[in-house]
Amino acid sequence: MARSAIESVLAIDIGELTTRVLLYEQVDGGFLAVARGEAPTTAGIPELGVMPGVLEALKVVETAAGKVFIIPQGNIQAAPNLVDAVVVTLAAGADIRTVCVSLTTDISLESVIRLACSSDTAVVASLARGDGRPLQEQMDAVLHSSPELIIIGGGTEHGKAGQAGDLLNALRMALALLPRDKRPEVLYAGSSALEEKTRHTIGTQAPVIVTANIQPQVDQESLDPARTILMGMTARLKSRRVTGMQSLVDQTGGEVTLRTTSFGRMIRYLGSVYQSARGVLGVDMGITHLTLAGARAGQLWQGRYLYPAAQQEISSDSMQQLLSWLTEPVYPEKAAECWLQRDIYPGAIPELSDEVAVDLSLARLRIQQAMQQYQQMYPVLQLSTDSGLTPGWEPIILSGEWPARWLSPAQAVHLLLDALQPTGITNLVLDSGNLLSLLGACGQVAPNLPVDLLEAGLLQHLGTVVAPVCLRAGVSRWMELSMQPEGGEEVRVTVYAGNLFNLPLDEGQSARLTLIPEPQIQLGRKLNHGELTLKVTGSALGVIIDARGRKIQLPAGALERQKLLKKWQSSLIR
Repeated sequence: MARSAIESVLAIDIGELTTRVLLYEQVDGGFLAVARGEAPTTAGIPELGVMPGVLEALKVVETAAGKVFIIPQGNIQAAPNLVDAVVVTLAAGADIRTVCVSLTTDISLESVIRLACSSDTAVVASLARGDGRPLQEQMDAVLHSSPELIIIGGGTEHGKAGQAGDLLNALRMALALLPRDKRPEVLYAGSSALEEKTRHTIGTQAPVIVTANIQPQVDQESLDPARTILMGMTARLKSRRVTGMQSLVDQTGGEVTLRTTSFGRMIRYLGSVYQSARGVLGVDMGITHLTLAGARAGQLWQGRYLYPAAQQEISSDSMQQLLSWLTEPVYPEKAAECWLQRDIYPGAIPELSDEVAVDLSLARLRIQQAMQQYQQMYPVLQLSTDSGLTPGWEPIILSGEWPARWLSPAQAVHLLLDALQPTGITNLVLDSGNLLSLLGACGQVAPNLPVDLLEAGLLQHLGTVVAPVCLRAGVSRWMELSMQPEGGEEVRVTVYAGNLFNLPLDEGQSARLTLIPEPQIQLGRKLNHGELTLKVTGSALGVIIDARGRKIQLPAGALERQKLLKKWQSSLIR
């Protein structure tokens, strides 16, 4: 692959809590991060906007790199004077209020909602032709939701266009009642046969952008072309809302990319690199939202989910789920207080043991809730069953601003094992620096940059996981295993039901792992004469054996449950 003409990139990331600036340069033919600075994000302070946080982080980069990016007037000089390119990623700011519309059936509406939920949107209303509501009620739904964006789909390319005039007229009348400066933008991603009618009816009241049909055939969904357009629209709308973003773009010449977008790009890339059976699964945990992205052979399935407000969740079954995973004896009132504090001070790092326990249990809950929605949104993935996450997802990557703040490798492993409950054999990876999404943006201007950083070990390999599934209750002895490290002594272990442990293996060291399961035990891979042999590579926690069964069953009693959870918590050694 030919090297990029770009030799230096200034990357600016406006996070929900932290603003980071990184300077990447080519050194000895490969990109490296030569300077890095960070400061608290000031985007949430309207009278300040993003610029104070960016300037504070940039001062650190100036000192480290020996370059002057900030000129006396307080403005930034960057490309083309000091660097070849500038990229800006944005996570801060509220999501775009979005109305989803299908001009035909509820099936088309599901596709529209899937499209919307792949970006930084908050779906505040949905309409479909023939949904049973009178036109006035549909108009009211649009008006009362105060949308910033409307996404319209419906109809295939080879079927009848149908009659959509009534719903389009309802939309037109609703838009006409909104002030000109409060009218949303419209993305049309439906049948080309209805495109002209949509333009003619809606275009007089709001700007309409047309993209490819997201449902060209009844049994075919194609979100990628529309998703690309949607990502650009939401980035522009979100940037317009965040004070100082336009000034930052004008001064640096950097194009704004939403962190959701760039994270999806990297998972898509990794999905084309790793030849796993089902694909790569990425979990990006932000401060207010969680993004799930699965990718295989260039195809991406992505969903972004806002965390529910604590006030709503505390009084629901979610509170009981949170309590069930606590490793400490925390009273429900105290757990509720910690949960509410996380809503008020989302950036606080837990210090006391009960606060840590609540935060980790809450993270498990949020991943599980998002996974349920993700599976409902993309049933074609056959993501998980009652026996846990289906085999073949490899690797599983944990990224995001939340885990990067304080999560240890062992805590990250426990979180992924408990929340996702993978089965078979996979590898767990941690983006401890929360840089994966930033590289997705850098790759747009310098394609070799993310490749170089990944090859240099940007992602931390947490461990290879072996998670057998037992097909019959009452089997206690599950498997015999042996691990022969290169240049070391062989280790032999009998695995029993309920075991959770790891076999340490130094980073960079390779070993041969041989697994001999009992007849009622499945490993998600084909055996050769009753055994499975594979090569494993050393990592933070080596080889992890999880024989707790799927789904994981916890004791009903609180004291017994906490004792077991603490045992599991201390079971993984480095």
